[in-house]
Amino acid sequence: MRPPVFCIALLLALAGCQTNGESAWQGSGDDMDQILTDPVMTAEIAADLATHASAVIPSGSTVRIVPGDPDPLSRALGDRMAMLGHQGQDAGKTAGTPIPLSLWTAEIGDEVMVRLSTPTHALSRIYRRDLTAQDRDGAARPLTGIAPQGPLLVESRTGGTAS
Repeated sequence: MRPPVFCIALLLALAGCQTNGESAWQGSGDDMDQILTDPVMTAEIAADLATHASAVIPSGSTVRIVPGDPDPLSRALGDRMAMLGHQGQDAGKTAGTPIPLSLWTAEIGDEVMVRLSTPTHALSRIYRRDLTAQDRDGAARPLTGIAPQGPLLVESRTGGTAS
């Protein structure tokens, strides 16, 4: 009995991945989480996401970022939500039940995918770090900016499932 052509093609593709020493999913130790630990970049990401999240979260409501890790992106998002008129759970006065906001991130090289989930919506976007710019003398220098890549993906949840 001969194995299907699909299985052979899959095995060849996987063998090619094994022989290639580099992978798009790997980064050097210095590059890992570089975007998510940079306060300037996390502030830019938080500003973008908070603006879009404010459209689906009632104004003046109390928000709580879960799991509550004090990482730079969570802090920046909490600060930005407060600037847009929302209250943090630790602000003392809580109006009703806090709305949980959860963050999920995946950083690959110079890009990071961020997903902000509320009970009713999930907002996802990919951001790319600006790598270099020309200095006055023509030499390349690193930048500390980040820009959204493509449109914001908005998923609405009805009845507990994503739609």
